[in-house]
Amino acid sequence: KYNKNRYVNLRDYLIGMSEGVSDVDPATKKIISGHWVLVDVIKYLIKDGVNFDIVGWDWYSDMGDNVHNKTTDEGYVLDLAGTIKSWGKEFWLVEVNRDGGSFGAKEQEQAEFISKFATSALSDEDVKGFLIFSLTDNLIDTDNPTSSLGLVKGDRDSLNFSEYKPAFSALQKVISDYKQGLLRSK
Repeated sequence: KYNKNRYVNLRDYLIGMSEGVSDVDPATKKIISGHWVLVDVIKYLIKDGVNFDIVGWDWYSDMGDNVHNKTTDEGYVLDLAGTIKSWGKEFWLVEVNRDGGSFGAKEQEQAEFISKFATSALSDEDVKGFLIFSLTDNLIDTDNPTSSLGLVKGDRDSLNFSEYKPAFSALQKVISDYKQGLLRSK
């Protein structure tokens, strides 16, 4: 539920943080990371004068594979990247992965999602940034699916990270294709 007091506190905090960052480095781009419940709140932050340049968004495989065609929980289709762009902000994907990563021996599924989604995102002129979450598996809570979100496998007993998962190679190939100009803008 929308809470006006929480919004005002968040707005004031972000205004202060933005001013502080700009005081130190006026050229720095500032990012606000949002989630599905915050789409309209971002519009209010813009209207209320919060100074930021980028909206970062989490995107997992259970959200589909098209940032321009996301069916919301309410049943309508949202062009998230287009909406953010229409508000004059850059759209970045700041936390991307297959839901559950490679948990449950799903290494190939993780690689396939990352390959397909990264190819689509890097070909999209409305997507200005793309970050995978995360580089390495979490070695603490290995029974939790979120422990397997890494591109590099870790060994809990030795605390070593040494084995690239198929998702690492899949992302590496997409980045190589992008750098070679093999991915065309939509």
